[in-house]
Amino acid sequence: MQKRFEGLAQAQYEVFEPFLPSQQTGRCRPYAEFIKVLNTIIWILLNGAKWINVPKGVQWAPKSTAHDWLGKWQADGTWEKILFHVIAIAESSGLINWERASIDGSFVAGKGGGEDVQYGYKGKGVTLHCLIDGNGMPFGLKSTAPLKVNGSRSIYYWIM
Repeated sequence: MQKRFEGLAQAQYEVFEPFLPSQQTGRCRPYAEFIKVLNTIIWILLNGAKWINVPKGVQWAPKSTAHDWLGKWQADGTWEKILFHVIAIAESSGLINWERASIDGSFVAGKGGGEDVQYGYKGKGVTLHCLIDGNGMPFGLKSTAPLKVNGSRSIYYWIM
């Protein structure tokens, strides 16, 4: 089921704006309005939709433009900066309950696996960790490979 998202209001966009790079792309590409790019990326993330299903309209960017900026912002750390800023805003507003925060993990088997899938005491796989505040809001996800210690048990580590 699609979630109703009509785009960011100007006040909401101003939270993101200081962390976005300059509008110059360095190539002969048309100028992309970042508010439209963010609207498109947020719509995709909320709906879990495919890029081909991006809606058309004045508040949406073309799917190829939004997809390119999503990759660039992931690679240069823009999303991480935005996440920490939004968490800081929520914390200063008293919206985060750290008293009941918890970290939980779940082992996922990876029998075929790749280089990051290692053998631990539960077999070959990875552990998925999630940091959650007392209100149930997830703040971080991390996947780690098990580390063998003394040939018997594995230690799982968390680096936020």
